[in-house]
This record gives sequence, C-alpha cells and structure tokens, in this order.
Amino acid sequence: IVVMPSAHRSFYTNGRYGHLYFDYITKELPVIVGNFFPASARREDTYIGGLSMGGYGALKAALSCPEQYAGVAAMSAANSPFGAMQNAMIFLSGYGIALNLGAKIYQQYGDNVYRIFGDEAEYKGSKEDLEYLAKQAASSAGSGLKIYHSCGKQDPLYGLNVEFKQFMETECPELDYHYCECD
Repeated sequence: IVVMPSAHRSFYTNGRYGHLYFDYITKELPVIVGNFFPASARREDTYIGGLSMGGYGALKAALSCPEQYAGVAAMSAANSPFGAMQNAMIFLSGYGIALNLGAKIYQQYGDNVYRIFGDEAEYKGSKEDLEYLAKQAASSAGSGLKIYHSCGKQDPLYGLNVEFKQFMETECPELDYHYCECD
C-alpha cells in the first residue's frame, strides 16, 4: 500500500507556531491506514519517502523513529530548511523571476520556516536537525534502518544534498546509507 498524505509546507514537523504534522505522519496516519486497509504495521513492512520538503520530512521521521521504519527514501531533499531557503532566492533569480516577486516568495518561505523551526540557531543541534538525528541513529548501532538518498545534478538543491551525503559518509558510517545522483 502506498499512502501519499498531504503535509502542506510543514516539513513533516510539529510547528512551533502551527500544526503538529510530525505527530500526524508518524503516529496518527499509521493508525488511520491500519483502520482503513489491511496494511501491515510491522517495521519490516513499513517505509517512508519524500521529495524535496518531503525528503527532509521522511528522513526526519525515519531517523527520529528508526524502530518504526525499515527504510527511507529521500529524493532531492531539502536537507536543511535554512539552506533550502537560501537556495530558493538563487533559484528564483536564475530563472529570471522579477526581483520583487522573488523577494515576496522568499519572504513567504522564510516566514514558513520560522513558524516551524524558529531561527537557525534554535534549529542547529535540535531534534529537527537531520545531522543531529543521524548522529543519534548512528550511535545506536545504526538501528538497521536502510537509507536511500538521491538527487539530480541539475537540481537547485543538489549542493545541499551533496553536503548531506558527505556528512553521512564521514560522520555516520555505521548507518546503512546509499546515495545516488543522476545528470
């Protein structure tokens, strides 16, 4: 069974000022799915994945709850909400989007990130920070979680994905991590 819930622009996170999307994705949704479908609740049958913001959210859910998921797939992940925010303006200007429209979109994205995470100093080293979560999972002998991570070389988030790949390979070699990129 593949379930594709809407998580809006939540990063699958319980917002500091907003909805509790992490709880929805990791606690409520599995129960709802089990009530509606003959779905297995066993860890070895349960995977999570996502694209872009959902890639961040899937990694966060799997690294936070490795006992719940056998594996995670993150494609073109916004591994750092703050890094993704910085890339957004570069991306918008690279496509010739008018500066005032680009600035408005950037401001809306920044407001969204702040409502969820607070400022970057609060994010770093917190239970929202994927690097922190990966180190926690690695310190528990990797927990058997399989991690698949991919990104295209032309993707605006490519640099962030390569940075995360390097972090995972150097700082968390205990984890079953596989990275794939394409042109």
